[in-house]
Amino acid sequence: MMSDQKAVDAAPARQRRRENGSALIEITLLCPWFLFLFVGVVDLGFYTYSLIGVENAARVAAEYTSKSTSVAADQSRGGDHRHHPRRRRDHPSDHSHGVLW
Repeated sequence: MMSDQKAVDAAPARQRRRENGSALIEITLLCPWFLFLFVGVVDLGFYTYSLIGVENAARVAAEYTSKSTSVAADQSRGGDHRHHPRRRRDHPSDHSHGVLW
């Protein structure tokens, strides 16, 4: 009788070990997916942070341009650099004919 009792007690222990082993395998299979999800969320956070920075820079640039009449006038001429204030035409070492610096 005693050996039958030991066999009955050993069966649940083996079942628990099998369940623990399968849980370990399930966690091992799911870990990469959780890692990819975490990295994706962090990457989305960096993207959102940079998007907000670009939007703020564009807003500040538009506000500055709208308030400053000299900057707005410079921007309205576009590619016309004939009257640009930084152009040096009379310097003897200027061999580039029209380079701004």
